[in-house]
Amino acid sequence: MFQRTLDAATHDWALKVERVEMMMMVVMMLMIMMMIMMMMMMIMMMIMMMMIIIMMMMIMMMMMSRRRRRRLRGAGGGEGEEEEEDIDDAEK
Repeated sequence: MFQRTLDAATHDWALKVERVEMMMMVVMMLMIMMMIMMMMMMIMMMIMMMMIIIMMMMIMMMMMSRRRRRRLRGAGGGEGEEEEEDIDDAEK
């Protein structure tokens, strides 16, 4: 239908308009592909951010565990208590 309208409109000038529908479909397909790629990139970025947050939490937990061990050693704890602390950390 769209092609017939274009042919009728340009017939007086003796011009033949190529198929516009096909070009529009190609442009729409490209736009859809770009949108899908953008969504995939956003998902990948979210996963990366979650991984970074988990890594930061693990580092913080390790640092807190080290501080706790240092406090026990500084409070006069002997070797036995330090080993108990290591066992407690492993159980958690």
